[in-house]
Parts: sequence; C-alpha cells; structure tokens
Amino acid sequence: MGLMSRFFRYMRVNVGLQNVYVDPSGAYRMRNTILISCLTLALTACGNDKDHADYAAYDDNSTTPGISEGGKLLLHPFYDSAGMVTVRMPFPSSWKVHRTHAQGAPTITGPNGLQVYDFPAQNFMYTNDPQMQQVYHQSGQQLRPMPDVDTLIQQDVVPWARQQGLSLVNTFPIPEVARVDEWYHQQLYQAVPTQMQHAVIGSDWQNAEGERFFLLMHLGAGIANGLQTWFYYSTGLQAEREYFDTAKKQLVFGLARAQYNPAQIQAYNQREAQKAGQSWAAHNQRMRSNQANFEATQRAIVGANEAVNNSIMQGWRDRNAMQDRVQEQFTDALRDQSTMVNPSTGEAWKVDAGANNYWINSGGEYLPSNDYNYNPNLDSNLNQQNWEQLEEYRP
Repeated sequence: MGLMSRFFRYMRVNVGLQNVYVDPSGAYRMRNTILISCLTLALTACGNDKDHADYAAYDDNSTTPGISEGGKLLLHPFYDSAGMVTVRMPFPSSWKVHRTHAQGAPTITGPNGLQVYDFPAQNFMYTNDPQMQQVYHQSGQQLRPMPDVDTLIQQDVVPWARQQGLSLVNTFPIPEVARVDEWYHQQLYQAVPTQMQHAVIGSDWQNAEGERFFLLMHLGAGIANGLQTWFYYSTGLQAEREYFDTAKKQLVFGLARAQYNPAQIQAYNQREAQKAGQSWAAHNQRMRSNQANFEATQRAIVGANEAVNNSIMQGWRDRNAMQDRVQEQFTDALRDQSTMVNPSTGEAWKVDAGANNYWINSGGEYLPSNDYNYNPNLDSNLNQQNWEQLEEYRP
C-alpha cells in the first residue's frame, strides 16, 4: 500500500525537529530521549533475523483469544548495538523482526500484508526563562512547549494525512503500554533524578479506498526548575483488512508484555554512571576559576537540565565542544570579558574586555594596553619582569 513508507519520509522531512540543545552548564548535555533506543519497539538497530537460540515460547497463548492467530507466540529477542539482548516481546511465530533494514522499510513483516514501521524520535525543550530562551535562540535552537495530545496530532500528523487522503478515525489511550514505558524509565540510572510522565496514544486512520493503518505514539515529559523536556516516537502498522484488527491487538499485546533483560539494564547504568562522573570532573575543572556564586548558578542549571539516555549518542563530542563555546561566549558577554591565550604555553586566560593588547607575567598578573608600541619588558618601572604578549583565543 505504501502508506507507511510515505509517512516515514514525511516524518523525516517535515517533522524532523530532532534538536540538539545547548546545556549552559557545559558539564552535562541534555539527553531527553530516555526510552527511545529500546522502547521504540526496540526497532532501531535491533531485531531477530538470526540467533534463534534466544527465542523462547510464551506461556500465555491460551488466555487471550485471537492473540496467537498466525502461529504460537514466541518471545522475540531484540538486541542493542553490542549484540546483547535488550528485551523480549511476545509476537506470533509467523512475524519476522528484521535485525537490519533499509531506511523507510518495515522492521516487522508477516502474513496477510503485515508491515510494522518505527519512526524517528522527535525531541523538544521549552523554558519560560527569557535569559535561557535567548541562549537557545542565539545558538540556533528551537523551543517548543508540549501541546496536548489532540493538538500534537493535528500539528504533526494530520498535515501529512491530508496529503495522502487519509482521515483520522479515532484516538485512544493505551495505558498498559504506558506502564511498561514508565517502569523501564524508573530502572535507568539518572545523575539527577527527574520525574517523568508517560503516555501512549493509539490512533486509527483510513482513506477513501478503505486502506487503514494504526499509529502508536509513545510520549514522555518532565519539568525541573522551569525547564520542560519532552519527546515522542511512533510505531505504525498496516495489514490486509481481514487481519488488521487482529494484528493491531497483537502489536499492543507484545508491547505491553515486554520482558527487559536485567543484565542489559545493569550494564547500561554502569556506563551512564561512569560518564556522569567524567562529566562532573570536566565541569569542576572548568568552573574552578570562577567565583563561588557563579559556580552555584551553574550547578543549579546542571540540575535543571540533566537527564540520562540509554544509548551513546552519535556526535556527542562534537555537540559537547559546540555547546562549551556557546556557553563561554554567553558568560563572557555577561561579565564583559574576553578569552586570551599565552602562545608560549597554550594556557587560556580571562581578561576584562576593552584593551587592544594584553601582557601577562609568570605570576598570572596581566597588563592591558591600548598602545600597540608598548612593551612592558622595556619598562623599567616593572622591575625587569618577564612579560608574554597574549593573543586572542580562536576556537
């Protein structure tokens, strides 16, 4: 039918606001995709084309009528990027979860035209603090407050649906899957505990020819010290008309009975705790030259912005360096300072802005001057000290 493939492309091009947000602390980076890498049905870089030894029979086949249609239920394993089982979900044995697949291709296929797709996560942030809003806007980031569910669907999904001739039939909560999302989030290490709220919304869509598809959206949101972070990610399903309702029930059934691997959670938490410790060490080194009240302000911002992800984000180091530069520029502007470098040692120094030239001695004392011809090494009034001329810092 092609509906899911078109939806995938639309979400990438028109709704792909996967922002990288500036963390003014420079210590931690916002990671507001807590559940995305594994709870998106564990469909990104996961799957089970092989490793059949990890399969297991599901012992609840006879208690839920219609769920085992298409074969006895099996606990299908899903893997993280290191090849470790992350979660097992009970789906019919006739369903095939592809460990690898092309972008825009279904992650699960099965009988009766079954196709299940996972869609890219959308991450957002919002604050009412005008000063923080200015920081984010100056760095090219977009702030978006979380709307209610109906508004979110109208803003982010309905425009695509209209292009395809699709209309919304109904929406409904799926609390049994939301409980799994919330439980999993509570198991994950958090450097600064953040109370997250989770919801899962299902929606049915149909076109004039009777083609139907089902969209399941996971939503998560948290607020700390006036900073709101929220995200959503989606799973879509389509199948032949006679099988559609059964397939939808089977998908929800499997998601609601996900069995997470405690060993994988423990390994993830250990990695995140180590990264958090390293981040704090780097933060303390940057802050030690600042005044105590400034350090306290920065730690408060760290506490407001910190959240932990269960996967190592690609490009983290590049974003880290970029965010450090934005914060340093912001801080220098507030304090009317400039950053200079001693070309002999490579050491950076903060100086009061306004002079054309700066000289520094071995004791860390600097001398500003607006006279390009002035050389303190030739000034007898300076007790024959050794002065090095500083250069402007260019990142």
